[in-house]
Amino acid sequence: MGLSVALPKPLHPPSSVFVDEFDTSSNKKSSRYLREIDRRSILARLDHGEKQSALAKEFRVTRSAICNLNKHRDLVLARQHENPLAKHPKRPRDKQESESDIRTVVQVALEPTEQLIPLLKSCNISDSVFRDYCDRLIASIVEEVLVWTHNIASCGVAIAPGGSPMISIFQTIEPELPIGHINLNLPQFGSPEVEMIDLPSVITTHNVFLFYAFTDTAGRFRVAKSIRKLLNRGAMEEMLCLVTLAVSTFTIGELQREYPNLRIVTAHIEHEDKHGQKSKLHTLASRVTEIY
Repeated sequence: MGLSVALPKPLHPPSSVFVDEFDTSSNKKSSRYLREIDRRSILARLDHGEKQSALAKEFRVTRSAICNLNKHRDLVLARQHENPLAKHPKRPRDKQESESDIRTVVQVALEPTEQLIPLLKSCNISDSVFRDYCDRLIASIVEEVLVWTHNIASCGVAIAPGGSPMISIFQTIEPELPIGHINLNLPQFGSPEVEMIDLPSVITTHNVFLFYAFTDTAGRFRVAKSIRKLLNRGAMEEMLCLVTLAVSTFTIGELQREYPNLRIVTAHIEHEDKHGQKSKLHTLASRVTEIY
């Protein structure tokens, strides 16, 4: 188990310099750096049609690392005078960068997410196909977040109902990590709030991934109340990270106004304002609840 420290801010995915290796023989995660010559070789072979999965296996890195390298190909190819055996190319730092510039929202830009979100929004797909697309999207974003934080002690908490399918896949990928559940029946028409909370004891020392599939308006209230429950039980706000498939710009603003140190990782950001029409997020959130 890794060190119990907060996730770095911003929560950057591995750059084209740093990639993560998963050693299946020992079933332990470690990290390594590719040489410049390796990076250039991978990019050239991608151009000739070789598959990312095959290259990832050959160079003993994750497929996400190959995808990320390809995404930053211009940066790699621009380093023409870099030592071909160098593993740590210098990264220029903007002197104007300050703590206020640090992003706390990260949108995962992977090819599967860009393709699956429009498909999920379609009204013409069956429930079984919708669930299959959701599972693939959840696996992509969960694997990516785990790659970024593989050496940091973490746990997962599902916020019902939207978080249940995500925590299942999280547990399948990392069965040894502690998990918990928060189920809040929000009060309506004067009825009392009912809660069922089952949290791992490590929430006070570990990073906590909060899972909620599609964070619509109702989801925002559930997430906000769940965060308050966690903080009341000793969790640290700067160690909380909401992992969601999609969230609106308005919801991001409202959550971070209440919890400024909360980090958010998402596959899709829906642009809307509080007076806009009901977004697709509500439909997607309702469908997840009905199908899972």
